[in-house]
Amino acid sequence: MISKKLFKPSVKEDLNRPYNVTLTEGQISTILYIMEGYLQGCDDYNSVAYQSEDDTFSKDCDKIFFELEGVVDTFYKVNNDPLIVKFPDVSYRELTPFEEEIEIQKYIRDNED
Repeated sequence: MISKKLFKPSVKEDLNRPYNVTLTEGQISTILYIMEGYLQGCDDYNSVAYQSEDDTFSKDCDKIFFELEGVVDTFYKVNNDPLIVKFPDVSYRELTPFEEEIEIQKYIRDNED
């Protein structure tokens, strides 16, 4: 039989202790997407009681959005050089709406499973 031991932390709990974490842009996007979906239907977040000055839930959620969106926005402000792809052997021209429709139909036909 395995005996359970009571966990006694050696560090005092501090819910306001900041951490540096490494997340990909996709992971940040997933977190924000899930939070946004949850909060849209969340009565607690939208209620007047939770919008009061002493509410930590809505403030924490707003801070998370601010931090995560901010880090991605900052990245794109710093790295705002447009991606230019050149194909030297291809002459590019705009398709007419008719040509575009034909290309779409070809793509659908060729990729049907």
